[in-house]
Amino acid sequence: VTPYEEIAEGGANDTAAEAMGAAVPVTINGRIEAPGDADCYRIDAKAGEEILIEVMAGRLGSPLDSVIDILTTDGAVLERG
Repeated sequence: VTPYEEIAEGGANDTAAEAMGAAVPVTINGRIEAPGDADCYRIDAKAGEEILIEVMAGRLGSPLDSVIDILTTDGAVLERG
């Protein structure tokens, strides 16, 4: 779907403390396994760096109602969408 490296969700990553690390640019293939499930990922970004984060689920036919929260390393919400 994208020209970037693809990785699959793996292990426990349901909380920010368990977030799976990923280096950008990357495509992450995840799976929501039950209502209320969350998948968390950790990327390194520098102040002022622009990174596009998007969910392709709807464009690929999934009924997923996605939410993206961007947090600081201490868990403060920087952006919610």
